[in-house]
Amino acid sequence: MRADVNLSVRESGSAALGTRTEMKNLNSFKAISHAIEGERERQIELLEEGRTVVQETRRWDDNKESSHAMRSKEDAKDYRYFPDPDLPPVVVSDEWIGRIRSMQPELRRERAARFQKEYG
Repeated sequence: MRADVNLSVRESGSAALGTRTEMKNLNSFKAISHAIEGERERQIELLEEGRTVVQETRRWDDNKESSHAMRSKEDAKDYRYFPDPDLPPVVVSDEWIGRIRSMQPELRRERAARFQKEYG
């Protein structure tokens, strides 16, 4: 498995999106989780120090639990996003979501609330 993660932070309540960085070639869910947390902390620290987040591609080092710049990106076009021809688009309708929700079992909190209401 190989995954890339794009991450940006923004101040709470702000409508403007933050500057995005891309973490490349993560090879496990644990690495993805650590990379997201580490990059989130790095970006917040930069902003709190009054510095700017640079749009760039970074590499996560799981052993050192830190990321390192690989290359900078000037604009989104530098990422060369394009649809993967082997992956068909996925369209999820509200009707399908409703059907799936109706088949889900009662959640623990809902059941606890119902038991308290019904049985005290």
